[in-house]
Amino acid sequence: MLMPLASAYGPKVIPPKMVLKNLPKIFGHTDKNVRAEGTGLTQALYTYLGPALQPFLSELKPVQIKELTEGFEALDKESKGQGTGAQTRWTKAQARERQAAAERAEEAQEAGGDGGGEVEAAVDPMDFIEAVDIMPKVPSNFQEAMGSSKWKDRKEALDALLEVLKAAPKVSESDGHGELAKALAKRMSDANIMCVITAANCIEALAKGVGKAFGRHRASLINPMLERLKERKANVTDAIGSGLDAVFATR
Repeated sequence: MLMPLASAYGPKVIPPKMVLKNLPKIFGHTDKNVRAEGTGLTQALYTYLGPALQPFLSELKPVQIKELTEGFEALDKESKGQGTGAQTRWTKAQARERQAAAERAEEAQEAGGDGGGEVEAAVDPMDFIEAVDIMPKVPSNFQEAMGSSKWKDRKEALDALLEVLKAAPKVSESDGHGELAKALAKRMSDANIMCVITAANCIEALAKGVGKAFGRHRASLINPMLERLKERKANVTDAIGSGLDAVFATR
């Protein structure tokens, strides 16, 4: 029953946080029909929220995550996936607002205006996700590992940080991000390119997760990243390029 409602009304009316928190119960139900409804519901939310759904799937069984991911990919290939969700039914309050907007547009047109009306704000998936404080989850030996002479120590710590960031698409601002940014910036000159790539991936994820507030750390990141762009290996420049795009977007 929730699936058609979520699809028609969208996350502005059906609170996705409440639904997503109950996914483990839905997919753990003994009735296969309930589980099937959960699949449809999750796919409906995916059309609005896209990859922002992934962290909420972590408590499901691996086979269920695999099936859902394959379903998402199939929807994307058919151009029915992320970003395609569109509200088709409205609450009474929304209907009144839409009617008022239409009347204002008509009046503007009669008065010689362009009559273009008001553009409805697009759904931002991040608005429906709770911000996570990642600092308690960062490996306690992270800074120490960054100074290790062994590249495997550095890479393992960077991998651990990246896993933390992947599980938190929306990150709450923290004073600790400054030290993280500085440590990641230093990895841009790492002799091991895998450490460089993973550090760049961490920068990208952190910048996207924090958003505009991360802009205060740009100064410590941009020059080291630009300097390493001289690297000729495509996998390195691609990772740094994506990281820079995310950092520049915080301005």
